[in-house]
Amino acid sequence: MMLEESIFPIQGPLRDHLLLIEWIVVFFALEWALIFTLRVLDQKKNLKSLQEKAYISLFLSYSLMWVFTIIADYYAESRESRLHFLNIGYFIMIIGVLFFIFNMERYKIFYKKYFFSSIFILSIVMYIIIAILWPQFTNIIYSILWVIFIIIFLISLKDLSKNSILRTGKRGFYKIFIKFSVAFSCIIFGFGFALEYSIMYIGLDYRLLGGFLQLIGIILVSLFFIYSIPSLTEYTWKNKVESIFLTHKSGLLIYKKSFTENEDNIDATLISGELTTLKMMLEYISKKKGEIVLQKKGKTLLIVPGQFITGVLICESNLKSLRIILKNLISNIESIYSEILPSWKGDMKVLSPIKDMIREFFK
Repeated sequence: MMLEESIFPIQGPLRDHLLLIEWIVVFFALEWALIFTLRVLDQKKNLKSLQEKAYISLFLSYSLMWVFTIIADYYAESRESRLHFLNIGYFIMIIGVLFFIFNMERYKIFYKKYFFSSIFILSIVMYIIIAILWPQFTNIIYSILWVIFIIIFLISLKDLSKNSILRTGKRGFYKIFIKFSVAFSCIIFGFGFALEYSIMYIGLDYRLLGGFLQLIGIILVSLFFIYSIPSLTEYTWKNKVESIFLTHKSGLLIYKKSFTENEDNIDATLISGELTTLKMMLEYISKKKGEIVLQKKGKTLLIVPGQFITGVLICESNLKSLRIILKNLISNIESIYSEILPSWKGDMKVLSPIKDMIREFFK
């Protein structure tokens, strides 16, 4: 009797514990997919995040893959039927990862346009050929696909951590990146212990260890990634900003910058005065001072007042991250120029370093 046939279907004292842990993994992955689906549906059509769509396909395919893995390893009556269920699960996961990589590369070019998607598609073709001709060797190409996925996944986590508004310099970036990496690594390595070759060479006990690693990863992912962060659209704020205006309480323009390639030839001083007047009118009508958000025809105007400076962002979306960034920028400027701003009469030279501060905040 082959070693594989003596192990599967899984029986013995570990069976119930393994089944419990692995079904928990299935339901948590489904829950994550549902959470990201609701976030996408809750957004306006033109604001849907490609990143969130990517994670929907990733979590949904991971859950379905585990369903077929459980059927294969616990309930399949023959070696052939087990391979059949395993290959279905693996193929679902591969397609889910392909959609994940494709959507991530639609959102941002990591190396060359659709470079990783092209490599993954070629690997899928190899997988299909091997699955048809030598189905017993699909684990090998499946492992290669996992390596490709891990590379692009780490790159995407790095980009997500870099764009986080909660980071404070390099230390904050590394802290967030490490948290995300540890959480997802627990799940990846835990799944690695569940693979057929791992069980055959290191034993069924390590599948139980892998199950506990996945549970730890599930808890960490839920804390760090699912429930503790807002919509991933908040992390794409760089693509949403069009222009920034800073005006003094007197109505004089302090600074204007366009982040788009085609900057309109608009009289900045005129815009500054109109925005100040508009803000005063809105405050008079609403009887409430503070942040103001205006939305019309796909454009959003974020107005954040300080003690002496009012910041205005023209952007595509009403993002909390942009309001926080603008608020922090105004606070920093007013702190540095606290002795100048109360009596400022329009001398632009004394405030010229502000452009470097804005470059740092919106880089």
